[in-house]
Amino acid sequence: MHYHLKNIEVEARLGVYESEKLAPQKILVSVEYDFDSGVSAQSDNLEDTIDYSRIEALLHEVCVSKHFELLETLHSDLVLTLKRKFPQLKNLTVQIEKFPFSRGSLVVK
Repeated sequence: MHYHLKNIEVEARLGVYESEKLAPQKILVSVEYDFDSGVSAQSDNLEDTIDYSRIEALLHEVCVSKHFELLETLHSDLVLTLKRKFPQLKNLTVQIEKFPFSRGSLVVK
């Protein structure tokens, strides 16, 4: 089965400019993955699947764990952390949307 956690609003300590270092900023994180849900579909038991609220909590935890100069570093840390914590995720994709412009955003996927 394919899962898509879309546009999760997260506060992140992120950026190279002094104005970005003063306070956390809002970013949006989306996570897509495949997971074999055969067992959980039959059992109807949360313990047989991946609790996506745990993924959402992990996103928040990583984003505030330290100051990231670059969006690329945050992206890499998110991917590596998710893979380490949930090795059963297949075809994992993480997208981060940052709003550094007054009229637009930057997306890294």
